[in-house]
Amino acid sequence: MSARRWAAGGLRIFVACAAFSALAADPVDPQRLAEARAVVKAMGVDKQLDQMIAAMSQALTQQLVQAGGLAGSNPRVAQIVIGESMAVSRENVTRPGGLLDAIAQVHAQNFSLEELRQIRAFYESPVAARLQEETPQMMQRVIQQAMAASRDTMPGLCARVKLRLQNEHLAESETFRCPAVWS
Repeated sequence: MSARRWAAGGLRIFVACAAFSALAADPVDPQRLAEARAVVKAMGVDKQLDQMIAAMSQALTQQLVQAGGLAGSNPRVAQIVIGESMAVSRENVTRPGGLLDAIAQVHAQNFSLEELRQIRAFYESPVAARLQEETPQMMQRVIQQAMAASRDTMPGLCARVKLRLQNEHLAESETFRCPAVWS
């Protein structure tokens, strides 16, 4: 990767961190923030994120092994890479100032104390409990459908990339090869 790309990537990360810091620095009424944290807990966001991370982990491990690259042909290397990536993701969700706190902060900024109480009441209701119970199976089906749709569109993506490279008269248009996972 070129120094310019590293610098651009670093700049994007810096801007994202600065934006997140600005969000976290915005003072919110402590009562609203406490209620927002209760809403996030009642919503089961932590469990939903864990399930999403686990599902992504399985899919990414398979793709990493198929693609070679980082893991080569050793599935255990792919498992370790993905396992550590997912562990860092979980840590970023739960650490102080992490994703769960950011979600609570945004809720506290956007809803009044009374609205937060009503939202929590819904998420503590029997219908919300059923929704939370059914969501993992529903999401699993959605993910499977999305992955199938993605597989179906990969050959077309390859053709589009090649065409765009040609249209922009880039030298790489002659040498570009689509990754095996795109076919």
